[in-house]
Amino acid sequence: DMSDSYVGFAVTGAGAADLLARGMALDFERLAPDFAGRAKLGEIAVLLDRVPDGWRLRCERSYAEWLEGWLRLSTGGT
Repeated sequence: DMSDSYVGFAVTGAGAADLLARGMALDFERLAPDFAGRAKLGEIAVLLDRVPDGWRLRCERSYAEWLEGWLRLSTGGT
């Protein structure tokens, strides 16, 4: 339980790591199957952990709108 100050996003599917690699300086291939930690996506700090079909990101609520927009643009959504 993280509290209401964080918002979570699921990034799942075959291209999940490739999508996140567009904004994160991580080598996703080398991360352990149970990886969990902090990272930067663009200029914001996120909590990142691996889930069975991809990744879960959490950011401070004040950055949630930015992160949602980044995810939409990065996947070609509007």
